[in-house]
Amino acid sequence: MVHGSPPKISSERFLSVSPELADIFSTIICRLRGSSGVIPLATSCDVHERVWNPPMLLLSQRDISPA
Repeated sequence: MVHGSPPKISSERFLSVSPELADIFSTIICRLRGSSGVIPLATSCDVHERVWNPPMLLLSQRDISPA
């Protein structure tokens, strides 16, 4: 089971997932963690609403800034 606690509400959520999917989540989280062990917050663009969302935890992050 994957345990998630959304930041906007105080209720907890549990999702029943297969062991393979849990392993994928674990791999993604390990890759995203910085040297401090915290997953960085990322801003995202909602292309349909044409707005930028505030920084939040996103498991599918990619850096699109120029190098």
